[in-house]
Amino acid sequence: MGILKNFNLNRFNGVQAFLETGTQNGVGLEYAHRNGNFLDLHSIEINEGYYKYCSAKFSNAKNITLWHGNSIEKIPQVLNAIKQYSSCLYWLDAHIPEDTKEYPFFTENEEIIFPLEKEFDLITKNRDIKNDYFLIDDLRVYIDGPFQYPFNSHPESKKYKQKYPNYFPHKNGINFIENLVKDTHDIEKIWDHEGYIYVYPKGKKL
Repeated sequence: MGILKNFNLNRFNGVQAFLETGTQNGVGLEYAHRNGNFLDLHSIEINEGYYKYCSAKFSNAKNITLWHGNSIEKIPQVLNAIKQYSSCLYWLDAHIPEDTKEYPFFTENEEIIFPLEKEFDLITKNRDIKNDYFLIDDLRVYIDGPFQYPFNSHPESKKYKQKYPNYFPHKNGINFIENLVKDTHDIEKIWDHEGYIYVYPKGKKL
């Protein structure tokens, strides 16, 4: 799980909308709500327990909308809800949905466990992203690199690698991102924590 607090959201002043995949306990969404200047915030959570928890947590926040379901199904609906905004910051953090004793969740569907490729494809095909920014968590799922916390430091790294042989790293790295935005955006790899990807419009790094 990434840490949105690693980023100063004041740099995105002027970006109107915020879209998060993977609400979990709402820590990132709360940070974006309090520290960003977003007019409209949306977050998608597949785990019903976390969705209900955050629905209560943010019940008084008029500019926050929570969506229950998997991100691949919900993204087109959220994009329609923010179509009036010319710019959006995406915080994409929906991979490996949290399964806890309090809020259990289980799936063997790899498209739900690792939805980033489909998420990114849906966003680029359903919205003009020329003014949009992306922060993507857990780069170590896709490539090797000098991460602060490399994949092999995870206590269950061997189990994950055996269970998901197409990841850690992915055989095609982040080519799916590079191919979709190469004409409009630049890509920066950030090695803090488990790694992040920062995707921003060419010449408009904030």
